[in-house]
Amino acid sequence: MKNTLDQVLQCWFSLTQRFSMYVIAGMLVLAVSSLVYSINNLGMNTDTRDMLSPELRWRQLDMEYENLFPHTIDNLLIVIEAGTPDQASDAASELYKLLEQDREKFKSVYSHSQLNIFRESALLYLDQNEVP
Repeated sequence: MKNTLDQVLQCWFSLTQRFSMYVIAGMLVLAVSSLVYSINNLGMNTDTRDMLSPELRWRQLDMEYENLFPHTIDNLLIVIEAGTPDQASDAASELYKLLEQDREKFKSVYSHSQLNIFRESALLYLDQNEVP
């Protein structure tokens, strides 16, 4: 068995040495075709909604919810932290004004602190033990 294997390998090595340019050209063609195939057929989808089967019952309900309430998807939430509540409020107001002006990138901008109902009735949204 070992002699047969040695003979096959010697024959293979002598063929590759004798036709080395053809072997190199063949390997280059194989590498380029592999690269083209990879570019055209391999990809990565990072959308978490596509990770689970759309046939799952709760996933169907989720898709129905997204269709009924499209304004609840593709949102960006910004949390502002500052040294004091007044600094955070000022920063939020400035950011709101800047984002509100850029209608090309942002379809709508929402800030609860900019709505009159929250400024006038803010204490109504606190728990009873939090009301001063």
